[in-house]
Amino acid sequence: MAEHKRCTGWWKQYNHREEMEGLLISIDGNSISGSGYDVVGMFILSGILSEDLSVNILKQYIDKHSVNYKGQFDGISRMWGLWTIDWMAGPWEIQFREKTQESYVSEKEDIMPSGTQTGDNS
Repeated sequence: MAEHKRCTGWWKQYNHREEMEGLLISIDGNSISGSGYDVVGMFILSGILSEDLSVNILKQYIDKHSVNYKGQFDGISRMWGLWTIDWMAGPWEIQFREKTQESYVSEKEDIMPSGTQTGDNS
């Protein structure tokens, strides 16, 4: 089981930015899990990290609605994308306070054949 890492995060709705507080996230293989709270309430995160480094995360508020978060992971310390609830949508970003490169990208390179792109175009 992977260790949860401290993160900072935010989402925007109607051009108003809301911070995610107490945010802890773990990436274990292709599984993403975490928790935190924001202006809406406490939440649990669960999701999938695909081989192309795209993310699909469900943010479930305790005793409230859920939000879908889709986007990208840079393989090191940043996830970003678009959240949706029915017809509403907006941008979001999560930044790991500690880089995850050693624990994630090095494992990914061991699995992927040489010459395979990991989504890093630098």
